[in-house]
Amino acid sequence: MVKEGDAVNDNIDFAGRLDIRNLGPEGPGSHATGCANRLGHAGNTDPSLRSNAWGARIISTGGLDYYSAYADAATQLRIVNMSYGWGTDAGYNGESVSHDRTIRQLPEFMLVYSSGNSGGNVTNGGKYNGIAGWGNLTGHPKHAKNLLVVSGTNYEDVFYDWTCKGPAFDGRVKPELSIEGSEGTSFAAPKVAGMLAILYEAYKGETGAASLKSSSSKPSC
Repeated sequence: MVKEGDAVNDNIDFAGRLDIRNLGPEGPGSHATGCANRLGHAGNTDPSLRSNAWGARIISTGGLDYYSAYADAATQLRIVNMSYGWGTDAGYNGESVSHDRTIRQLPEFMLVYSSGNSGGNVTNGGKYNGIAGWGNLTGHPKHAKNLLVVSGTNYEDVFYDWTCKGPAFDGRVKPELSIEGSEGTSFAAPKVAGMLAILYEAYKGETGAASLKSSSSKPSC
């Protein structure tokens, strides 16, 4: 699922795989479409843009009840990409608690956040309060324990100065993953979400198991 304020552009690269829900009449947005491209572009319009999870079914939405979508046999929501943020406020708030509870209660469910592009900003709160360039993930929810946060590097695995590189407000390792992100961490995170979708599918194919639990998928990353 790509959770954004705008819809993903329904074109030939998502033909038969895109489900748009709970969005206003504004039409498709470039940011949402860009995230979906990195997650599940089929490469029809440009083979060089074909992404890892090119066969994944994608829900484009501004909001959805995770529990209902997870349990619904027609939806089977398992992975949510959220490439947005807030200020560089560090801490563990109500939404952080909600995220951790949801992942704990839905055993195959995972949330993926971008770390943010405010790498030089001063952190507000936590152990690193007032320090520039350290512990400045963009928003309290990203400090949750059970989800994944993704940062961006160049092709030689060197962090860009403007990427948020963690750690969490209390010193935990955050982000957990980094991937090529020259276009920003917003477009790095959905690459990982797509890889998770492949991991889920491969696990089921190789083991015959009905599902892969998120408690196993996160360490595997």
